[in-house]
Amino acid sequence: MNRKLFTPLFFIAFLFTGFASFAQDATELHTKAKKFMMQGDLDSASIYLNKAIELTPQDLLMLEDQVYLEYLRRDFAKSIRIGKSLVARPDAGIKTFQLLGLAYQEIADYKEARKLYDQALIKFPASGVLYNEYGTILSLMGKPAEAIKQWEKGIEAEPGYGNNYYAAAKYYAENKNTLWAILYAENFVNIESLTERTTEMKALLTEIYRKISTPGFLTSGKPSAFAAAITGIYSRQSPIPVNSLNVEALTMLRSAFIKEWYKQNSTTFPYKLFEYHDQLVKEGLFEAYNQWLFGNALNTAAYASWSEVNKSKVEAFKKFQGGRIFKVPQGQYYQAR
Repeated sequence: MNRKLFTPLFFIAFLFTGFASFAQDATELHTKAKKFMMQGDLDSASIYLNKAIELTPQDLLMLEDQVYLEYLRRDFAKSIRIGKSLVARPDAGIKTFQLLGLAYQEIADYKEARKLYDQALIKFPASGVLYNEYGTILSLMGKPAEAIKQWEKGIEAEPGYGNNYYAAAKYYAENKNTLWAILYAENFVNIESLTERTTEMKALLTEIYRKISTPGFLTSGKPSAFAAAITGIYSRQSPIPVNSLNVEALTMLRSAFIKEWYKQNSTTFPYKLFEYHDQLVKEGLFEAYNQWLFGNALNTAAYASWSEVNKSKVEAFKKFQGGRIFKVPQGQYYQAR
């Protein structure tokens, strides 16, 4: 064999084999590190992750995990130092900015957090999660009027992301804007239907509807044409007396609203939530939906009794609800402020 040919080829093959081995070893170390992180053994996680990064020092995913690991270890200075170097990279993603934002929030460095989210939203202007977290920072700074602007932008930019609806519903409920509180709360419970926050938003909805007998119970600040169309229909309906408020009465009221809405406004103001209501009415499931929405919060015993008597309706609604994803499309945003 020609030694001059053999030696370079053998060396190149060795190099490729060596690189593959390093990458494989780094991946294995990273996997072990993540396993230890999940188990709460942060010291062992740090040992394995540092070894993995020594082998592949530019790996973004590993470095992101290091930012989060140091956050968990409460070494916020190190978490921030690594995070700042990562967000400057052209391949930095939404998660990269989120992780650094967490560290800033933990040490209450809201000034730097604001700069970070301004930078992040220039790069990712359609990210609902970044708007949500920016709003949270502003809220922690005692700037709720600025926070709601970010949550609204998040709803407009990424209408399928639920957290902005949740934050906005709470803001509007606290600021006596009942129309937008119930619209955002009901959108949220359909996006996120099986959590503790769902129960919280159902309670918020119920408390507002308890005041339905009060004239003008739906307020909307400076009403848009969309908001005025909604409050106009409700104002023409017969109010439910306080002592007659139950799920059956709410179902009748809300059914009448949807019927009137589709006579006048559905083409001008397409809105996913109302489209869903109309679909439920046509499927004969609107009563079961309203029981799911208001029943427990209004009267737990009555809801349990209704559910026992109407098992087939309960199951039909569960099947219907579980068989589809409630997703608000782009272009259905109506400004609340």
